[in-house]
Amino acid sequence: SMGTFVVAELFDGQGEMAEIAALHLQVRRWQERHGRDAFVDIYDSQEDLMRLDDVYLSGGGNFFVARCPGTGVIVGFVALRNDGGGCGYVRRLAVLPRHHRQGIGMSLMETLVRWARQHGYTRLSLYTSPQEVARPLYERIGFKVTGVYEDTGDLLMELALTN
Repeated sequence: SMGTFVVAELFDGQGEMAEIAALHLQVRRWQERHGRDAFVDIYDSQEDLMRLDDVYLSGGGNFFVARCPGTGVIVGFVALRNDGGGCGYVRRLAVLPRHHRQGIGMSLMETLVRWARQHGYTRLSLYTSPQEVARPLYERIGFKVTGVYEDTGDLLMELALTN
């Protein structure tokens, strides 16, 4: 169970964004070292994390974090971008490697899906590489592969939300 972690929405400003961007970089470097993914530019994905308000929150999306209850340290997060017409785009799911396999990613995704459903979203989509660690998690939540992005071989996965 997720007893030891707290999943919360994120609304407290720049300090936290810096912490999130730093954590994301840690996860990315770990992925590279372990051959999980190679990134053309590891910093390309940092810009949106420093502008959460613009990229996610102000458009009617959201951003969810999981924290250690004792320290309040963020150990994982996931973003939801509102693409309009009831469609949401899931990005940036990341959990610190030392906290993998503790149900944190699942809890973050379940929280995001529940929130999206409550806020009128009807479909969620995401891109993932075929060997991505989180892919089985997406499948457990109900995401189905609906396409392939030709350039990279990444899979498009979608989840229909019914109330």
